[in-house]
Amino acid sequence: LFGGPVEIDAGGVGGTHGNPFRLIGAVGDPIVATPPLRRKPGETLGCRGGPTPDFMSTAKTTPQSAADFWSLVARSGLHAPAHVAALRAAFEASAAGRAVDAAAAASWIVSQRQLTGWQARRLLRGDVGPFTIGDYRLLERLDSPVGAMLLRALHMPSGRSVVVAVLDRRRCRDIEAWTTIVRRTATAHHMADPTFSRTWALEQIDGSRFIVCEDVAGPTLLVEVAKRGGLPLQEAGWATLSLARAVAEHHRSCGVHGAISLDSLRRDPQSGGLRLLQYPLVGDPHATPPRVPLENREAVSKMGTQVAFLAPECILSGGTLDEACDIYAIGCVLASLVSGSVPGWKGSAEATLTHAATVGFDPPVPPDVPPEVGMLVSY
Repeated sequence: LFGGPVEIDAGGVGGTHGNPFRLIGAVGDPIVATPPLRRKPGETLGCRGGPTPDFMSTAKTTPQSAADFWSLVARSGLHAPAHVAALRAAFEASAAGRAVDAAAAASWIVSQRQLTGWQARRLLRGDVGPFTIGDYRLLERLDSPVGAMLLRALHMPSGRSVVVAVLDRRRCRDIEAWTTIVRRTATAHHMADPTFSRTWALEQIDGSRFIVCEDVAGPTLLVEVAKRGGLPLQEAGWATLSLARAVAEHHRSCGVHGAISLDSLRRDPQSGGLRLLQYPLVGDPHATPPRVPLENREAVSKMGTQVAFLAPECILSGGTLDEACDIYAIGCVLASLVSGSVPGWKGSAEATLTHAATVGFDPPVPPDVPPEVGMLVSY
C-alpha cells in the first residue's frame, strides 16, 4: 500500500511503545499483528454485512432452569470450572430452596458483577460464545448509529478496558474502501493532541479485521449540558478552543473528523478536560469519501441530536463531509455550550435535518451573549 513495509508504533494497549502493527505490501495483503494473536481453535471474527460473526451466533437451546443456565456459564469459558461451581453454590444458598429459573440465576450473577448484562443476555439466548477475540474478552456491545460494530472488551494481558471496532468483511474487500480504512487508522493513531481519543492498532483474525481503541470514560457533553445548562463564557471558550486546536491538527494531516457533536465529546473525570472521540468510534469507518448516510432513515433517527451539528452544505450534498463541515460543527458546539441547548433542535432528528438544510440555526445574540461571541458563532 505504501510502496513497502511500514511499521506504526501502536503504543501498546497499556500505553507503552512496544506493540507495533505492520501494514505489508499491496492493498488486499494480510495485516500481520505483532505479537501474534492467540485464539482458540475454530474461533473467527465476522463483520456486519458479511457472514454472521461466530462470536454472535452460537445460540442453540434457550435455557429454562437455573441448572441449564449454570451449565451454559460453565461451557462459555468466562470463568474457571471451580469458580463457576463456587458461584452456583452461593446462588443456590441464596435461593434458600425457592424455585428459580434461568432468568433469576442470570440476574443474580450480574448483581455479583461476575458477568456483564450483555454476557448474561447472550447466555439466556443459549449463546455460549466465544466471548474472546485473541487477547480481548468481550464485555458488552456499544450503541453505534452507523459504521462498525463497537464492543467494549478487556485486554487480558494488561487488564485495561478497550473498545474493539469490528469492520465489515464485505466492504473491506473493496480496494478503495480498504485503502481509506488503513489511511484513516494511521492518521488517527498519529494524532498527538490529548483531546483526541487514542486509536491503537489495526488487527486481523482469520481474514476479518478490527481496530482497537481507547475506552474513553466520562459522560457525554450532551448529558452535562442538559444538567448544567449554559457554561460560563470563559469555560465554554476554553473548551471550544481546545476542540478547535485538536481538529486543526487533524486537518493538517489531510483528515476530516466528520462527527463533531456534543455526543462525540466527553468530560475526562480525572483532568476535567474534553476528550473527542475519533475514528473509528464515530461515523462510518468504511465510507469513501467520509459521509453521513442521510438516505438511511433508521440511521438518521438513531443519530438524534448529532444531526443538528451537520452543515447545510453537507446535507444538501447528500451527506459528504469536508473540513468546512468540521468548522461549522465547532461553531455549533460553542453555541451549545453558551446557550445550554442543542442549536436548531426541533424535537426529532428528521425535523431538525429538514430545518438545518433549509434555514440553519440562529446564533446566540445579545443580551444572551456578548456581541463578539455571537459574531464568532455566526462565522
